Amino acid sequence: MDKITAFRQRNPVAIATSIGQRLRTFRLAKGWTQEELAERSGVALSTLKLFEAKGQGSLQRLIRISVALGIDGDVGELGFGHFH
Repeated sequence: MDKITAFRQRNPVAIATSIGQRLRTFRLAKGWTQEELAERSGVALSTLKLFEAKGQGSLQRLIRISVALGIDGDVGELGFGHFH
């Protein structure tokens, strides 16, 4: 299967949701509430909730959350690693 066909078969919504779930997992591993991560990252609580629940939000905010969690050095930690 060529790369274009493989890309089209992936579900972007499922990938985004998976990333949101991984963010939640990292947050919980640190023992942080959503409010605490929102404050540390400078991202609105409502935005953080959307990221965790549905993977919805901007790339800029995703980066801010990742930096606050200390996982910005390895994008694969968010779940991209298995989507090659």
